Amino acid sequence: MAARAASGYTGYETVISGILHILPLLAVLLSQVAVPPEPLDLLRKSIAAERENRRRSFNYVWREEIIHNLYSPPGELLQRDSSTYEVLFVEGETYHRLVARNGQPLESEEIAKEQQKLEAVADFRRKTPVDERRRRWIAAEGRRLTFTYRLLAEHHKVVLVGEGTIGGRSAWILEAEPHGAPKPRTRKEWAFVLRCKLWIDQSSLLPLRMEYTQVRDWDNIPAGSVTEVSFTPVDEVWLASRIVARQQLSRGNRLEISETQQVYSQFHKFSADSVIRWGEPELQ
Repeated sequence: MAARAASGYTGYETVISGILHILPLLAVLLSQVAVPPEPLDLLRKSIAAERENRRRSFNYVWREEIIHNLYSPPGELLQRDSSTYEVLFVEGETYHRLVARNGQPLESEEIAKEQQKLEAVADFRRKTPVDERRRRWIAAEGRRLTFTYRLLAEHHKVVLVGEGTIGGRSAWILEAEPHGAPKPRTRKEWAFVLRCKLWIDQSSLLPLRMEYTQVRDWDNIPAGSVTEVSFTPVDEVWLASRIVARQQLSRGNRLEISETQQVYSQFHKFSADSVIRWGEPELQ
């Protein structure tokens, strides 16, 4: 102890010297820590990325199975039926051709009827002026219940609640709560009555998964109804792979749970240049 004091070099000075050597390394490490994004800015960037993704996904066709399940509140399956469609382009527009019921291929007589329907639609589209076809498409889109992603940035309070992993991909998790949203005037404004949870891919900023819960009764859909949407990569785009919608129904004195699943598969790109784009469809 006397020798150390005589040299003028104390233990305190040793600690200070060590801290000074560590500070540059600590500064480097801190600079490499990802700063969480601002929630609303992240959502707006995701909306822009999803818009571009939709633009690149116009030429894809797929197979769609629609499954209707009915459960008792304890979870007993009461009823199940399904229809499977092949989605293809007919005269530049998509067309859903029925190919199976309840997992079984159609009988030959029904196949013939479906072919007649397809040929009738093709003939109508060939003979109908483009402006009239556009008017009909716009009217049909207006009647369809649609989740309009961009509306979340206008009338929702957005919070970043954490991070997670979907399909091995790192995601930011956002929650969006309606905040001063007006009452929906059309079915395209459904988002105004939805509380949403979003998993945003940290690389592409595209949604990997969505869950939305209806916060009040609207459009004959009761409050508490839940919709879940999952996405999958196909070539250079991301497409919906499954949509599951659940709601509670009251039938007299009995409660039942209705579940509709839309399962998408067998994606492939349609190479023709004759695809007609009336507008940009929103997320379903």
